[in-house]
Amino acid sequence: MSNFLRSHLFAILFAGGSGLILAGCQPTTKTAPVTGIVTVNDEPVKIGVIAFEPTNPSTASASAEIRDGRFTIQSPVGRRRISIMAYRQAKGLGPDGKPYQEQYLPAKFNLNSDRWLEVGTAPLTDQKIELSIPKKATK
Repeated sequence: MSNFLRSHLFAILFAGGSGLILAGCQPTTKTAPVTGIVTVNDEPVKIGVIAFEPTNPSTASASAEIRDGRFTIQSPVGRRRISIMAYRQAKGLGPDGKPYQEQYLPAKFNLNSDRWLEVGTAPLTDQKIELSIPKKATK
C-alpha cells in the first residue's frame, strides 16, 4: 500500500476513531454490524474506505476498509450518511518520484454524499451500494 493511501486511510480512520473516543465520554453508543459490497459501474471497488457519518457531528461515526468490493463495519445506530472513497494506481509518478494511489470517485460519493442508511439494532447484511459514474469521469 502506498504512503499516499496509508495517509488517507489513517486520516479517515483517525476521524472515525476520534468520534468513538468522544462517544466514550457519553453513555454507551448502541451499534450494529453492517456488511456489504460496493461497486462502481458493476465492478467491485478494489480498495477504498467507507464511512457511516451521523447527522449530528458530535456523535460517533464509523469507518472501514473496502477490499475487493466487500466491507464490514460496526456502525452506531441511527441515520447515517454514507461516504465512499475508492483508490487505484495513478498514471505516472508522484512528487516523490514513486507510484501512488489516487482517489477517483466524484465528490457526490464522499464529500458531498447524499446517500443515507438507517442503521437499526439488528445486523444489516449484504447491503449493495452501486455507484454509477460516466466512464470518462473515472479515467
